[in-house]
Amino acid sequence: MFPRSPLKVGLHLTLVLTIVLSSPLQAFAWGDKAHQIIGALAWLKLTEGAKRQVKELLPNIPTNELGPLAAVSMWADQQANTYTEERKWHFVAIPLAANSFDIKRDCADDNCIVVKLNDKKELLRTSQSAQVRADALKYVVHLVGDLYQPLHCTDNQDQGGNSVKVKFQGKLTNLHQVWDSEMINQSGLDVAAYTLKLKSLEVPKYFWIEDWVKDSHRVAQEYAYAIPKDRELGTTYYRRNLPILETQLATAAEKLAEILNDNLKPVFSAPKKMKK
Repeated sequence: MFPRSPLKVGLHLTLVLTIVLSSPLQAFAWGDKAHQIIGALAWLKLTEGAKRQVKELLPNIPTNELGPLAAVSMWADQQANTYTEERKWHFVAIPLAANSFDIKRDCADDNCIVVKLNDKKELLRTSQSAQVRADALKYVVHLVGDLYQPLHCTDNQDQGGNSVKVKFQGKLTNLHQVWDSEMINQSGLDVAAYTLKLKSLEVPKYFWIEDWVKDSHRVAQEYAYAIPKDRELGTTYYRRNLPILETQLATAAEKLAEILNDNLKPVFSAPKKMKK
């Protein structure tokens, strides 16, 4: 074989880097399907006033029957691909063995999902800028979803389960990927069918973000990390955990709708004083 020219080698390396850098952040999100389910289900729970505000803030978002929230549900991950300092916004590092959320221990730099979700919620409610509110809306849609992925609320020194190698239904994968997408895909339902399935599921109604985080952490402790010694996550693991995962999805949609119904109201500027 002839050696490659430096130019061709450089072009090949550039192409590889472009592909890598443009790939989704698997460590920092539910899979696309889960976020779309949450967005589509939350859309069904919005008041008509909140729906009007969403449409006004996102006038150029192409949507289908799933609605605009599903359409923008992965935008925050795209931002984290570009602005790497935002990656911490997608999780909170509560030690797996801990029994509570401690903001000083788990979010010492105020750079975790709890603080950032509160910040974006406040911007959505108060900003006078339509663009700031639109971006805040897109962050809120995604971060509420991430908060209900149990491995985003747990620190076991394993990159949120990404370094925990397992077999799921005979396929080599990792624990994070199982909870991101593998169990959802195993159901065989598409986003619309899953949204319909979860529409009538009863979920908790309390509101505080810190409580939501603690619940997700508990799910990680009791369910996600209940891994057999042989690391084979077969039918027993799937049947036990799929209802838990579906409750997480439905609860995320309920909480997202609560946030948007409470904070998506028209923001009016104070009237200017008339000159004498």
